[in-house]
Amino acid sequence: MERNGIGLKEMRRRSTQKQNKGRPRWGYNTWEGEVCRECVRVGGEVGRVGGEVGRVGGEVGRVGGEVGRVGGEVGRVGGEVGRVGGEVGRVGGEVGRVGGEVGRVPSLGSDADWSFWVSE
Repeated sequence: MERNGIGLKEMRRRSTQKQNKGRPRWGYNTWEGEVCRECVRVGGEVGRVGGEVGRVGGEVGRVGGEVGRVGGEVGRVGGEVGRVGGEVGRVGGEVGRVGGEVGRVPSLGSDADWSFWVSE
């Protein structure tokens, strides 16, 4: 079973928080200079952060801890209204930065709600 081009195994691997032992795994805990794949995916493919699905970090419409607030301004994602991931991997104005932590979508634990991942 695949969702948006990543397999179930890959999804499970990404949902754990043990990625930063040694070299960070590409696409979860990425440092500056690399673009985190989840950010590109959340921005480009799903494209619904704070919208209908809006499930990033387990709670509806909650990205980075404050309701409806992505990147510091209400309704503003990546510096332009209605633009989520218009530039590659740019969510909240900085490469791979969602809600202030580099490359980390908040609270994607092992029991994460992945329903927002499926593009309808």
